[in-house]
Amino acid sequence: MVDLDEPIHLARFDPSWGELGRELVRQVSSVLQDMPVAIEHIGSTSVPGLDA
Repeated sequence: MVDLDEPIHLARFDPSWGELGRELVRQVSSVLQDMPVAIEHIGSTSVPGLDA
């Protein structure tokens, strides 16, 4: 079970999140090589202008 009594921290939007997501996809893809997978950057950090 997850403890939900901790404060939630919202970070202001950071324009570097998109490139960071793309770099992480490149790194994971290089490890998986020819495996048939789809990797998507989802969640609040994938929405331009949205705090996360």
